[in-house]
Amino acid sequence: MNDPSPNAAKKNVVGTVDIGQKKTLSEEHTMRFDFHQFALLPSQRDQLTQSSSIACHGSSWSLKVYPGGCAISGEDAQYVSIILKNTVVSENEGEVAAEFRIRAGSRVPGHKVAVFTKASKNWGHPNYLLRSDVLDPSQGFLVDGTLTVEVDLQVYQETPQTWVPTMSSAQTPNDTMRRLFASPKWTDIVFRVGAAQKKFQAHRSILSITAPTLCRLAEEEDVEIPNMEPSVFGCLLRFMYLAELPEPAVLHEQGRNLLEAADRFECKNFKLRLEAAIVESVLNKKNAAKWLLFADSHWCALLKEASIDIITKDSGATCIESDGWKLLKKSPVL
Repeated sequence: MNDPSPNAAKKNVVGTVDIGQKKTLSEEHTMRFDFHQFALLPSQRDQLTQSSSIACHGSSWSLKVYPGGCAISGEDAQYVSIILKNTVVSENEGEVAAEFRIRAGSRVPGHKVAVFTKASKNWGHPNYLLRSDVLDPSQGFLVDGTLTVEVDLQVYQETPQTWVPTMSSAQTPNDTMRRLFASPKWTDIVFRVGAAQKKFQAHRSILSITAPTLCRLAEEEDVEIPNMEPSVFGCLLRFMYLAELPEPAVLHEQGRNLLEAADRFECKNFKLRLEAAIVESVLNKKNAAKWLLFADSHWCALLKEASIDIITKDSGATCIESDGWKLLKKSPVL
């Protein structure tokens, strides 16, 4: 007989295979619903007060409150029922898998996992609170007569994890590289960038390894780089020395210019790392169409794939209502 105890010998697992695509949870967003003059809302059993909808995670949600309990509430007391409704799947085919938590005052139950479909679009708590507790001033549920309910929501997504090129130990910046980047001593190339001719000093030996194409352009000690913002060139040079990417705010404003600079000087690793960072911190449903057009024309495969993925999975039609969608429709190749 096999030993079922925890001390039994472990199986020799020689490999693991994933079939299908793993789902990951989105970041948590909170929706707030205020039910004013709660004590005056209809409170007979199964009498409903429903909120207007809030857009969240590419879908639309409303909150259903039964101040006197719903049809399936317990009959031992008068309860307040609170139900989360997905208002998109009730109109369209499809489903939204979600993890959510409904909070009111000090009442913070655990998370619920539910799949919202056309047939099952309402999930929540039929016995959420005793009505007497909600109306009791000492309990603190009502503030100036208003019951505030917050819903913490995450949805399951099939978006694959963004691949980021790894750095070898030789590419990892060290203290010496930081000191070289910060000091003009021993530099042997001067770049004068943009209309303002802003000066950047660099070391030919370092660029020969980290940016060979840029180094080959520097046949003279003083090199002009026209048609480029100095801030963009500064970011590129910083990556060549320290392998550091710009902050997300810079990527939002200068992402396209940075990718064009990476293309211009054939900085492949910089370009790949930029694409991954833009996918992670900049790309969303509102700008996916514009990024798809840019990625297609600048050979940004990672960024293009991520943009297409967002557009094809947009159940709330945010993408097709964006300005970029009009331009995308005119594209002869996309």
